[in-house]
Amino acid sequence: METLIVLDNIFSDAELTLLNKKDLIYEPSLFDGVIDTDVRLSYQCNINDVSLSNLIYHKVRDEIKISHINPCLKYIKYLPNGFMRLHYDDNIKCDDCYSTYTIIIYLNDANSDTIFIDDDFKEHHIASKKGRLIIFDQDIEHKTETLSHKYIIWTDAFCK
Repeated sequence: METLIVLDNIFSDAELTLLNKKDLIYEPSLFDGVIDTDVRLSYQCNINDVSLSNLIYHKVRDEIKISHINPCLKYIKYLPNGFMRLHYDDNIKCDDCYSTYTIIIYLNDANSDTIFIDDDFKEHHIASKKGRLIIFDQDIEHKTETLSHKYIIWTDAFCK
């Protein structure tokens, strides 16, 4: 499998409080600009926050070689029976570089795994654990299905 890094206990309680915004207004997540419940069933709120993206960068910069974190943080809420079907993440362009990695931060413990599929079609389950951060190549197929409320932050990491 390509890069898949799991980091636990890297945020202090105060940092988790900063990351876990309670007053967000979530809207149905879109796929190619439309609500498509065959692909995903979740709710999203995008927040541009340079200070939080810098916090995330400083937590992961020793784990993987990156230039910066996308300041657009996607807060995603899954209700019970929510899902995101098997997919790859898009590489996005920012200035003179492209995103290479996805970062997910789990904001609560949930009865839900993020499931990665390796080149041999073997599944690798990563549990949703409060404060856990995962970094992975954007070309690794993955999915999620939830049995309880799940809150995450999803963003991109860039390499020059």
